[in-house]
Amino acid sequence: MATIEVSRKKLPHPVRDGVRSYKVVLDGEEVAKLKMGDTTEISSHPGHHTLWMRLDFKKSNTIQFELRPDTTTRFECEPGGRYLMALVDLFRSGRYIALRQIEDGGNAP
Repeated sequence: MATIEVSRKKLPHPVRDGVRSYKVVLDGEEVAKLKMGDTTEISSHPGHHTLWMRLDFKKSNTIQFELRPDTTTRFECEPGGRYLMALVDLFRSGRYIALRQIEDGGNAP
């Protein structure tokens, strides 16, 4: 088995999605919900996987990754766009939620 860790960044301006939970979708199945500042760990079999986040009809980018045995692969999400443009972002095409894979130490790959 291996572990997938997904964190939702705590923002200084919790206006956008502050009280709403993002749904974690792994391989097309909802596996967890994240409130602002939360982290979840998901056990899964090694191999090829896809991960994305969802909030109502809006979603994040999709990340495809390889999960290796006995490892932890980390991801972080936050609202996409700017918090002052939340209403505009609802109707704009693009990523409503930003999702990225992170390395140990929090650095982007």
